Amino acid sequence: MLEHVRSIVAVLARRFRRRAVLELENLALRHQLHVLRRQRPGRPRPRCLDTMVLVKPATVIQWHRQGFRLFWRWRSRSGRPSADRETRDLVRQMSNANPLWGAPRIHGELLKRHRDKPSHGCQVYGAKTRDAFADLA
Repeated sequence: MLEHVRSIVAVLARRFRRRAVLELENLALRHQLHVLRRQRPGRPRPRCLDTMVLVKPATVIQWHRQGFRLFWRWRSRSGRPSADRETRDLVRQMSNANPLWGAPRIHGELLKRHRDKPSHGCQVYGAKTRDAFADLA
């Protein structure tokens, strides 16, 4: 029983001691700020501003462009594989024969014919038509 009381008292004493140490540290820091303000009137400046190197705006823009270029070169290092010649020809043939069909319809037709990867070829390799509805008017 006595050991439990001692441990509780020790925990409380440590907590109040920590608080007292924190208050003493705050007091010392406030004193240092007061002395600094007395020596140098105005707002205190950090020393890192004295050692900074100023560069031209053009240099910063050049660094930004180089970083942008490097990022996108890294980002697009592996592109999409191109479709084989047979699939491209088939997509063009279907697009020319059926001008009202869009990429989703041609894609579905290619899937019906058991093509492996016709995912992007329908849009990329389709015939370029200005207006599919011009013939209907």
